[in-house]
Amino acid sequence: MRIGMELRVEQRQKLVMTPQLRLAMQVLQMPMWQLRAAIERECASNPLLEALEPPSPEPEGPSDRELEILEFLGDYDEAGGPIRTDGEAGAQEFTAEAPMTLVEYLEDQLRYRRDLSRRLRDRVRYLVHCLDDRGYLAEKVADGEALRVLQSLDPPGVGARDLAECLALQLERRGAAGADRALVRSIVSGYLAELAAGRYSYVAQSLGVEQEDVRRAAEIIRTLDPKPGRCFGGGPVAYVVPEATVFLIDDEPVVVMNEDVLPTVRLNRYYRQLLAAGDLERGTREYLRRQLKSALWFMRCIQQRGETLRRVIELIMLRQKPFLKVGVSGLKPLTLKDVAYELEVHESTVSRATAGKYVQTPCGTFPLSYFFSPGLSTDGGSAIAATAVKRLIREIVGREDKASPLSDSEISEALARMGIRVARRTVAKYRNQLGIPSAALRCAREPAGKAKSSRGKGVVRN
Repeated sequence: MRIGMELRVEQRQKLVMTPQLRLAMQVLQMPMWQLRAAIERECASNPLLEALEPPSPEPEGPSDRELEILEFLGDYDEAGGPIRTDGEAGAQEFTAEAPMTLVEYLEDQLRYRRDLSRRLRDRVRYLVHCLDDRGYLAEKVADGEALRVLQSLDPPGVGARDLAECLALQLERRGAAGADRALVRSIVSGYLAELAAGRYSYVAQSLGVEQEDVRRAAEIIRTLDPKPGRCFGGGPVAYVVPEATVFLIDDEPVVVMNEDVLPTVRLNRYYRQLLAAGDLERGTREYLRRQLKSALWFMRCIQQRGETLRRVIELIMLRQKPFLKVGVSGLKPLTLKDVAYELEVHESTVSRATAGKYVQTPCGTFPLSYFFSPGLSTDGGSAIAATAVKRLIREIVGREDKASPLSDSEISEALARMGIRVARRTVAKYRNQLGIPSAALRCAREPAGKAKSSRGKGVVRN
């Protein structure tokens, strides 16, 4: 075998993602609030960039005639401000405070537990910071003493490691008496899944009690809170800022981009003049040139994001014009691939342009992803969006006889009478996505002793 070195020419194709291309993709994917934060970061790190906030509109005061009337009524002083009596408070005094978090609430209780040593309080405080949003412990605990202290705090059930323990802790606090307490504890410790499935007879037979006793225990369990930490604030409220507002004018959708929310990004005049003068050290000049190139590309990315987003929103609203008129029932089937084909861009571009972004319409504010849905055929030969079918399923379940809920097959038959052919398994899938329990569970949630009505062979009851 010959061993040696040789030269060989090969031709290959590969995609090289430059930093500029990566930045353009990132900017396109950013929702409004992330883009604002990115602009602030770029302006802080690049001296060639500066951001100008949009001017805030001045509040309009009362007209001269209104001012005369208010002065006559004694509601305005000579300076033109509202007169406030001693018993009234200023607006700043009624400013809503941020909701207390679960951690803050528990630490406040620990602060007044003088019966605990400082070392034990620190151990309990560590467990407090291990709780998740539900109030459950997210990791294994070996410190039994600290765990007992944590589980003795309010709200009842906090510090549990699973649902059964959470409910059991609340039962101990409540102090249910007699046989009911023993039965409820037995169900909580070993039969929660069967109870949720409505298998009351199985639970009654397994525990050797009457089915009515199980129903009474179920009512007690329903009064317990499976997530004791959810009533506390989990952090700052995130507000949705729509990328655009859509109007229906002369039966045509008109898209107005919400550009006033973002600051205007421009080049800094001082550094531009400094760079144009030319009398700079070589290192300084090269640094400013690099920053200028970076600034120009960032500004171009923002402009390109706005243009791409406008085209995508305009096309979506044009395809979903019936939605703007009648609401969810007017949604038409639409996919990312359809939009990408119409705009002659890649499907990933449409996906990035719509990810995490919202649009305000005459029917409300919706995420752009809401308008993408596969289609189902109707008897008339047209197609209907899966989102609209889900809405119909929710309405059908809402009108059913609560004592005799409709099965998935009966819901499918009801949709068929509307001209929409949906298989039973598809109905079950959509029902689960909507968070609607099965017919057996919806029936099990009815109060005991309620009379069962006839089904009427799947007729949707009004």
